[in-house]
Order: sequence, then structure tokens, then C-alpha cells
Amino acid sequence: MTTTPPPLTPLQQFLQANPFPLTYFDFAAALEEGQKKKIVGYYYANEYTPKLVQQVLETSGFKKSDSPKDSEVIVGSKPKPEFFDNIKITQRVAHFSKEFAIGTKTGFHKHILQYQSKQDTSFPCYLQTFILPDQINEFKENAGTGLWIQKPVGRSHARGIKLIKGVPELPPGSRVVVQKYAQYPILIDNHKFDIRVYALVLSLDPLLIYIYNDGLVRIAEAQWNDSNLDPKIHITTGPNCKVENFTRLWQALEASKIDPATIRSRMEDIIIGIICTARDELISQKNHKSCFELYGFDFLLTLDGNIYCLEANVTPSMSFQSPEEEALKKQLLVDTFNLSSLPKETPELEKLYNTIKEADNKDFTDFMTVLFFDQYQNRTGNYRCIFPTQAKNASSTKYLDQPTQADLALASWVSTPDEKKPDKMKTYTKVYSKVYFV
Repeated sequence: MTTTPPPLTPLQQFLQANPFPLTYFDFAAALEEGQKKKIVGYYYANEYTPKLVQQVLETSGFKKSDSPKDSEVIVGSKPKPEFFDNIKITQRVAHFSKEFAIGTKTGFHKHILQYQSKQDTSFPCYLQTFILPDQINEFKENAGTGLWIQKPVGRSHARGIKLIKGVPELPPGSRVVVQKYAQYPILIDNHKFDIRVYALVLSLDPLLIYIYNDGLVRIAEAQWNDSNLDPKIHITTGPNCKVENFTRLWQALEASKIDPATIRSRMEDIIIGIICTARDELISQKNHKSCFELYGFDFLLTLDGNIYCLEANVTPSMSFQSPEEEALKKQLLVDTFNLSSLPKETPELEKLYNTIKEADNKDFTDFMTVLFFDQYQNRTGNYRCIFPTQAKNASSTKYLDQPTQADLALASWVSTPDEKKPDKMKTYTKVYSKVYFV
């Protein structure tokens, strides 16, 4: 018995008659059987670049280059600020110039406090935190006899993390973050754990945020004992910690009558809120449309029902401890590069971008925003768009204080009921024919 495919939407009907004029490079985790590797482009690895990143690019036909100007893909450490002034539309840079707006412990601290100040205080999302020595007097008033986690401001991957009680003595010139210790974490197999969620900021204007459907559960090395201060019990990011994907976590939560969908939704709300507060800072760079940023957000669940966001990481680790973790991260990279939608250099590309640049027609530019979004939605892999959606978009001041025209155009499109989209398409189709085919 054959099933009848659903009817084409008005947008699909339009694209069937008017194919989108751009074609994109495709990325893969492995060559197909019998397929020979051929060079399709070049990538530039700026300073430290994980081997897994280079492996995915080379498998996909990109050869390592010594020249960022002549490379389609720029990965590794963030380039110098002046590099962003001359990025081409046929390039993709795996960082924003202002990536550290939320990618440092101090930047994250600033923006999550901004987000939390707008939220329902019955659901706190951030543990009490101080930056030392800047807030040393405030910390002295709050330190008490409780337990705190101390983290160096400029380090990652669990380096320099330790448990403290009271006010620490800091070496001259050092800066640290001290964060209240969550005493009652949810456990898995009697071990403390945290959750690494991957979020991709694909575009700043319009703001587009995608979440990866899988991620990491990082499990402390030693069994839980709240009377023992051994870091192996309390630190979940050490070199000997166990790492899993989400499968067993969701099963364990369901068995404990905790709804995984609610957990995911609240984590996504926090990610959206933090990125929205930082958007105006991130967008201040030139040529941001050729850039994207993959963040790793870390969360902790507690027995009182709270979900705490611990930090956001730029350039999240691509090392792995098992074949399963390697496969997850490799596919994450493949899906990230595919979703970045690197266009091939063609005459149609030049015509399209020149038309967009010169067009003095709001309906046309709004429609182009919708068309590009549709292209991205066809390249998601295991990603899912969490902003904008019908329920969460720039039409609400809850998210963006100063939405752009592209934000509003896309908000209008995603929030329009399907039965009313044909009317929008009539306007868009008319102006597209008038402007693009002149």
C-alpha cells in the first residue's frame, strides 16, 4: 500500500517553479563506498585546531591551506579582528569576532545575570557567583561556611577547578570565579553528572539559534558522598570522567518520573535568553553573515527541580574517550558545517547578492530572509531550530530588546498559521518576480 505524499506548501510550490539560485558545499563524516577523495576547496586552520575538525574537512574534500584569504572555511582559534573586515560571502568563519561576549566566564556571568533578572525568580537558572577580586567584599558577606567551586577566569577543561570554603587567598594578578556549590544534585548510578548541550548561532541578523538533539552526559569519576571533598566526587569534567550521550539520561529521568521534554525545554529557554541578551554585542562586527559559532552550554539538575546553567564554552572540546563519543562529535561537526551553508561561487550567487544589496523594497528583502531560512531548514541534520519558532520569536520583547527588520520578518513568517501563508506568498511572489528578474 502506497501512501500519498502531503501536498506542497505555498513556499514549496514557489521553489519548485523558481529553484533557489544558490548551491552549497556538502560535508560528510566518511567517503561512500568506492568514492574517491577529490579536492573541492580549501580550509585554513588558525593556530590550535582539533584533529577531528581537520579530519571532517579533509574527508569532505577540503585541503589545508596556508592562506586564510584563499580558503573557503576558516577554523581553529578566532582570527585577529582585522581579518573580519574582509571576509567574503563565499567563506565561512567558525567564530564571531566578539565570541567571548558569552564565551568567557566573565562575559557569561554578565549576560546570564541580565537574562535571569527578567525571569520568574521561582525558577533560578544560575547559582550564586562572584568574580574575584572584583567582588571580594560582596563575596566576604556571602561566603559563610558553605562550599564553593573556584574556577580560573581564563582556563577550561576542568583545569584549575577546586572546592573551597571561605575566602581564598589569590596570587597577585589572578582572577577567579567562585560559584555556590549545589548540594543536592540529581545523580545517575549514584554519581554526580552535568549535561553538555551544543547550540549553534547560525546567524545574528536575523538571529537564528539551533540546538543539537544529542549531547554529552559527563559523569564524575567517584560515587557520590557529600561529606567527602575529594574532587573526583564533585568534578564532572576531569580527564577520567565517564562520558555518554543523552539516551541513558532520558531513560533514567523518565524512570524517576521526571519529564525529559520539560528539562530540554527549560534548557533551551535559558540558551535562547543568554544569546538574546548578547546579540547586540555580537552583531557589532563586520561581515557577520559569513560567520557562525558553536557553543557548549553546561547544565546541572538538582533534586529541588532547578536547572542551573554553569557556563558557556566557545570551541567546545572535540577530543573523545570512546568510539561512541567520537561518532557523536564527528557527526556534530558534519551537521554544523552543512548547516553553515557555504555557497559555491557561481554567477547566480553574485547576481543574488548584488540584487539584495541594491534592492530598495522591504517585501523583497523580507522574502529573501524567509527563503534563506528555508534553505537552512533543509540542511539541519540532527539540529533543530529553537529560535525563532512560532512560540518564541522577535515579535515578543521578552527575547530581543531591539529586533532588526530581518528578525521581525522571520517572526512574522514563522508565527503565521499555515492557512494564512498563501496570502503572504502572493505578495512575496509578486515582488520577487518584479525585483529579481528585472
